[in-house]
Amino acid sequence: MAREHLRMEQKKRGKNMLWPKALNCMKVAPIIKERMMKKGSMMLGYQPHQGKVNFFRQVVISPHVSREDMDFLLDEIELLAKDL
Repeated sequence: MAREHLRMEQKKRGKNMLWPKALNCMKVAPIIKERMMKKGSMMLGYQPHQGKVNFFRQVVISPHVSREDMDFLLDEIELLAKDL
């Protein structure tokens, strides 16, 4: 679900996926992370990438992580950010 949403957004917004100017993009990741922590669903880190806005980082090294686990991660981010 989230993966398809990201693909559609990228097509709509073009290669750079620029967000509306009214939204302060640097605040999006911290808000989503705060919601994750309050809900207790997951814990992810974020940081700026090459001088751009904050991005979530996820390093997966366990062979036990499934595609369903990664879909949950993307779906949860989408759910927690729906109103932003």
